[in-house]
Amino acid sequence: MTWFLLLSTLIISLLSGCSNIPGKISADQVNDLQKNKIVMGEWEGTIFVPSKNFNETLRFSFENSEVKVFEKNSISGIWNELSPGNFKLLASRYSPIIHMTHMGTDEDGVWAETWVFVTKPQSEHELEVEWIRTVRNFNLPKTNSDNFFSYTGIGIFKRN
Repeated sequence: MTWFLLLSTLIISLLSGCSNIPGKISADQVNDLQKNKIVMGEWEGTIFVPSKNFNETLRFSFENSEVKVFEKNSISGIWNELSPGNFKLLASRYSPIIHMTHMGTDEDGVWAETWVFVTKPQSEHELEVEWIRTVRNFNLPKTNSDNFFSYTGIGIFKRN
């Protein structure tokens, strides 16, 4: 529950600094991003998740007010789009935030998953990314470790 409260507080804090509707960015913000070439284009990098001791290799594709997130298959090397159409872009002036919440059902019942990427451009060609992922499985007993879990990771992405 503590992670959920921390994530909720983070998201509310980030959203309160934005004057736009969640998932939409204003024309001025798009112009600012394009004019400064802060993040437009494709970025690739690997995020390390210390609590799980694994790496996630991802690609972000920014175009105007849209963003797509791709995962690289470690065996085939093929890039697959993650959750097509669900990732949204929130623009703070110089650190765009990518987020997605998705719900569904599986053998464990109803679940909800949220991903948030907070970006911080280090230069025109380097982007620091912090990833926060939470998953809630509503039908699992609270004593089950998969009822609610979250983790964070950080990585450096390079412009393609």
